[in-house]
Amino acid sequence: MEAESIKRTNQLVLERFGIRYLRVENGEAEAELELQGPDFNAMGLPFGGILFNLADCTAGAAHRSLGCIGMTICGESRFLRGSREVRKLRCVAKERKGGKSLGFVDASVTDEQGTELAAFSFTFVNYHGSL
Repeated sequence: MEAESIKRTNQLVLERFGIRYLRVENGEAEAELELQGPDFNAMGLPFGGILFNLADCTAGAAHRSLGCIGMTICGESRFLRGSREVRKLRCVAKERKGGKSLGFVDASVTDEQGTELAAFSFTFVNYHGSL
């Protein structure tokens, strides 16, 4: 599924959260998010939920690129380091294994220099009905 198709399908998410897909194809996706004032906590670090949401949306796009419609049923996060200097986050997601019922996708969020800030694993349950 092409990035424009994913973008149209997820327009509300994109408008609400500001996530921009850079690449979506063959079970992989890459997206970025420019951070703004409300995205930082009292310690000056991006909220963990901001990173999680970026990873979840990017992982979902990777899963959908294989023609699957799925919903997140499990997400595991490992926050590796913080960065007070970060202004743009980038996420790369890749489907590890897909099946008839479930899809497993790994995602990594980095700063502008490519330093990994967090790693994620998501499980999607596939929806087989019509939307």
